[in-house]
Formats: sequence, C-alpha cells, structure tokens
Amino acid sequence: LVLMEEGESEGVAGAEVFLTDGDVEAIVALKHNVSSNTDQQQQSKTKIACKQLLWGKELSETFLQQQNNNEKTDLLIASDIVYSPLVVQPLWETVATLLSEDGQFLFGYCSRRDVKITIEEVLETAKEYGFEWDCVDDRDGVLVYVFQWKK
Repeated sequence: LVLMEEGESEGVAGAEVFLTDGDVEAIVALKHNVSSNTDQQQQSKTKIACKQLLWGKELSETFLQQQNNNEKTDLLIASDIVYSPLVVQPLWETVATLLSEDGQFLFGYCSRRDVKITIEEVLETAKEYGFEWDCVDDRDGVLVYVFQWKK
C-alpha cells in the first residue's frame, strides 16, 4: 500500500509518502528503487519513507500511531495485492483503519487463473466494511477502482 498525506495546497510536492510492504526484503528493494529514481531536489520536496506494514486492524493501528501520529491518510494506492481469500479481510481492516473520512483508496486488480479470489469477493467485503466504489478503468482484465467511505 502507498499512503499519501498532502500538505495544504501543495499537491504531491510537500506530500509525505509511505511505500509499504509486509515483506522485509521488499522494503529493502523499495528503498533502493526510491534512492535510484529520485534526486536531491525531489527528496527535499516530498518525504518518501519505505516501511513495513502488516495488515489487520491492530497492526494497522500500531502503524498509524508509530508512523503517522494517529493521523489517517487522504489517499491509499495499491495494485496486485489480493492473491488469496485469506488476505481480503485484513486488507479491508487496514484500509478502514488508515483511510480518512474523506479519503480515497485507489485499487488495481488483475484476475489471474492461479488466484483463488474474485473481484466480487473483494467488493462484497469492501461493502461489509462500509465502502462504496466506482470502477474507473478496465483494460484487458486489469480493473481500477476508487473506493471511499459510504456517505
């Protein structure tokens, strides 16, 4: 998951960005990629931190307290993260914990034959957690959704 916290009227410049993964080795790769693909000027305008985030309500609450001073985020971005039915509930617990009241969760989903979970199951669980959504793009089986809290 990518968490973004924007400064007022600053757009991406001035934003604080957390690139996350549950796998420690992936965090090492993320740090290398950030370092390789940003220059000093970019790094001074946008704070980018690579952090481990394990999914679930309690783990996400701890992350929020330790990394973001209990401030929920305005934007979450994730793609290709649902690979088993076992991760769907912890994913939505995490989104519900981290996303601000007016925030959005941008989610990319690609159906694969070897994945034992359907987008319908993901959407049903999102509804159970109080989210509504729009599918904003569908290209060659890659679906992009924007989720927000149901009003």
